[in-house]
Amino acid sequence: MIRVPTGPVAEAAPRAALCLGFGPHQKEVDSNGSRMLYWYGRPCCYGRLVGDAMNIALLHFRVGETDGVSLEMEKWKTALEQVGHKVFLFSGSSHHGVYIPGLEFDNPRNKGIHERAFGGKLDSEGFLRRDIDVYAAEIKQALKTAIAEYDIQVLVANNVLSLGHNLAAGLAVTHAAGETGIQLMAHHHDFHWERERYAKPTCPYVSQLLRDYFPSVKQIAHHVVINSLARDALREHYGVEATIVPNVFDFQQTPWQADAYNQDFRQTLRLDEGDLVLLQATRVTKRKAIELAIRLAAYLGKRRAILEESLYRPGFGPASRIVLFLPGLIEAEPGYQEYLMDLADGLDVQLLWANPWVQDQRQTRDGKKQYSLWDCYTIADLVTYPSILEGWGNQLLEAVFAKKPVVLYEYPVYAQDISKFGFDVGSFGQTHQLNDEGYVQVSKQQMEAAGAAALRYLTDSAARQRAVDHNFAVGQEHLSYQALAKIVVPLFKHS
Repeated sequence: MIRVPTGPVAEAAPRAALCLGFGPHQKEVDSNGSRMLYWYGRPCCYGRLVGDAMNIALLHFRVGETDGVSLEMEKWKTALEQVGHKVFLFSGSSHHGVYIPGLEFDNPRNKGIHERAFGGKLDSEGFLRRDIDVYAAEIKQALKTAIAEYDIQVLVANNVLSLGHNLAAGLAVTHAAGETGIQLMAHHHDFHWERERYAKPTCPYVSQLLRDYFPSVKQIAHHVVINSLARDALREHYGVEATIVPNVFDFQQTPWQADAYNQDFRQTLRLDEGDLVLLQATRVTKRKAIELAIRLAAYLGKRRAILEESLYRPGFGPASRIVLFLPGLIEAEPGYQEYLMDLADGLDVQLLWANPWVQDQRQTRDGKKQYSLWDCYTIADLVTYPSILEGWGNQLLEAVFAKKPVVLYEYPVYAQDISKFGFDVGSFGQTHQLNDEGYVQVSKQQMEAAGAAALRYLTDSAARQRAVDHNFAVGQEHLSYQALAKIVVPLFKHS
């Protein structure tokens, strides 16, 4: 049930009444000067808006980056703008969208609070509470100023009310929405109870904040999740329902290919034309299980003779290298990147850390030519996606659109929600263990199966083409922008 406010915010411009609705049947009742709107069922409307468009803010700690949340915000922006809404990106990124001071992903002030709240470095609960409240008040004021300046009607918080990464931000966003009277939607990509980092708050106040604000079910008008597991977990923890909006991709855009801009990309990266490139396009964090990709590269390295004789393309010879290409943001937990480098050295696998050259879009930054994440796919021979935990699977969809074969780990959401579509992929399996150092490993049989699939995609041209064409068709049918719009657009509906 959504109450449309009749105060200054609602009356700032002559607009149709707003409802964040669930479905096909609407009933209106006037009560005390406010319109009450009731919705039942599932979203049903799709098409160009009738009446005035809305001003919508999509909010996250950062935008314009290559992480999954940033990429999904851009997709929502496109889908909503295509039907007439005005969409603004609010974040702590000063170089893109609307800058909200204090929301920076790596804000030093938040890092200190985070360590005291979850890292076992608590000095005093009272001091921590004071610092969170002061910080929250500053973010709230900056956010209220932006809401007024851009005449925002709906604020969509992406993971800000889900994880507890920034406790002050959770307070600020919730109270800013309440004080301005705008509608608040929470788009959950992950939850704090899924992460070990948030399992042991250092004091009762932090536990209370997680319980009451992540998410704040009393203030949030509508919850959106990206898979059925998250929907079920939210229902179990808070007794509220959510709409599933899977990650999607634009299958109608111009295909990514070599062109005048990226023709020097291999040269910039010091890759020879014959080098075999395995693309690991994710961020660098432990849950991405990049150690499995390194072991896959080692498996292929032991079969160089087969690759030299039968690779699907010419150029791979005795002097060519097998390279694991890592263009993503490095956000590794302490010791993880070092572990990956040591493992690669021990297995004679070459790693190419390329994030300094890659942005979400082509650009020049500090006088240096930057390539897009999409350019990375143009030089890839195969995509590795060994994550053991994902909310959905952006890099899988990117590989499908790029028509690159994929070898992945069947993480829970893939097994539950994605495998039913029937993608043709190589698999590391659905089970794993942690070694003595806490890093992921799979059985010898699972690695052999993944390696055999990779070798088939790299040496059997006909099988490779069948797989990538099939995957593209499946993605286009089930996980396109058109599929997204049919779900997202009805969430922002005028009465």
